[in-house]
Amino acid sequence: MLFKSALLAAATLSPSALAAFGASQSGDNIVVDTGASNPLIFTVNAKSCDITSIKYRGEELQSSEKGSHISSGLGTATVKYETISSQYVKVTCTTSTLTHYLVAKSGEATIYMATYTTAEPSIGELRFIARLKSSALPLEYPFGVVSTTVGSTSTVEGSDVFVVNGQTRSKFYSSERFIDDTTHCVYRDGTDAVHACFLMNSYSYEASSGGPFHRDINTNNGGDYTSLTFYMNSVHFRPRSNREVPSGSARAVCPSLLSLWYTRRWLQYGHYILQGP
Repeated sequence: MLFKSALLAAATLSPSALAAFGASQSGDNIVVDTGASNPLIFTVNAKSCDITSIKYRGEELQSSEKGSHISSGLGTATVKYETISSQYVKVTCTTSTLTHYLVAKSGEATIYMATYTTAEPSIGELRFIARLKSSALPLEYPFGVVSTTVGSTSTVEGSDVFVVNGQTRSKFYSSERFIDDTTHCVYRDGTDAVHACFLMNSYSYEASSGGPFHRDINTNNGGDYTSLTFYMNSVHFRPRSNREVPSGSARAVCPSLLSLWYTRRWLQYGHYILQGP
């Protein structure tokens, strides 16, 4: 699936699309145009490192409720950007124990991400959560509506299991054993289908706390936004301690596939690819 996605991305490029590639800053907004034939423009907050906008072919996919970020947001970070060899834009976000990178490559509708940690961040559990517009991406794969909690009328079994149309649903029902978790997505169907997915390979959970049979939240349409999450070090249940080693990655493609691919070979390294049909 990884190699197929890469080929699809290459097939959509056109020389005329490359002219818009670059980055600029206005106030607290760092705006990156990937210069892709299917336009992707994303915005990073220059004080917090939150992704505050993901516009693909003119459509905003990022939720306005909260940003997409590490944990529940870094809060504050030193954020800088640079253009490298006229082919890459690198945004670097630094805290005392964490460095997070976002990289755009000219002509690719992609956000490559990497995270390096020297200790468990003071912000808590280590995860990347994409908070996407529920109106644009309301559905969930592979387990369907079991983790769609919007429209709940009551809770059972604590505060995380909800009753919706006579069914019990929970964001935890979206989980899959790490060893089996190769793909999880949020999406819309129809003539303009979009899938936003995490695609993992055999290295994805290599350094995660919990081991190969651990599982954690993957997706949840809670109404305000649809969350798509990759858990690295979780605080929900920790049968094995955190492993502070370089690891991770993510990728996203749409409208047919928006993928977040994680591999843990050298950093928590990832990328969004947003791609047309």
